[in-house]
Amino acid sequence: MDRKINAFFAIRIKRQQKKISITMNKMMRYVGITLVLLGVILLALYFFNALSGNGTLGTAAVFLVIGLLSHIILNKFFQDDSAEGIKENEQ
Repeated sequence: MDRKINAFFAIRIKRQQKKISITMNKMMRYVGITLVLLGVILLALYFFNALSGNGTLGTAAVFLVIGLLSHIILNKFFQDDSAEGIKENEQ
């Protein structure tokens, strides 16, 4: 009886971990876009004179460049993982 209960909970925990990892993989695909949006917000604040100085422009540029690169790299990485999962399910 105890083994059946333990097996039941072990299966349930594995399913929950799989759901969490799938959700995290989906969220990781949007990290680059989020950084780009932060850079755009900083540029908008600079444009409307809420923030001024070269530090704001430099920070916005860093966010834009890192966001663009991370978007390209992370989408390539996580898109390949999802494509492999689809191929495995088809076979």
